[in-house]
Amino acid sequence: MPAITITLSRKLEPNEKAKLAVEAAAAVADGMKKPEGIVMSMILDGVAMNYQNDCDAASAFAAIGCIGLIPTENRRNTVRLLCGLLKKYEVDPARTLVKFEESEKSDWGTNDLLVE
Repeated sequence: MPAITITLSRKLEPNEKAKLAVEAAAAVADGMKKPEGIVMSMILDGVAMNYQNDCDAASAFAAIGCIGLIPTENRRNTVRLLCGLLKKYEVDPARTLVKFEESEKSDWGTNDLLVE
């Protein structure tokens, strides 16, 4: 049950934002070898960001949470796919950071229950 939050310095049009949410879920599913239907994606745009002492260039930060260990190869594939995707939204891959967070099942909940 991966979840991804992408924070962008760029302001997106509402249709771009929705499209990026769908594309991000697909990229995470593909990179992590998970069904796309279990990936949640959230897009936060127009956020003031400073990276490499530059507040003007488009930047992105992606945080991915997942139950269990994420194999290194899946991490590599996911970073590659996300950087390629964000490049379509005018964010240079060199200005994209991706953070993976692994957790136990009991750290997640849905439908009024803990995942067990």
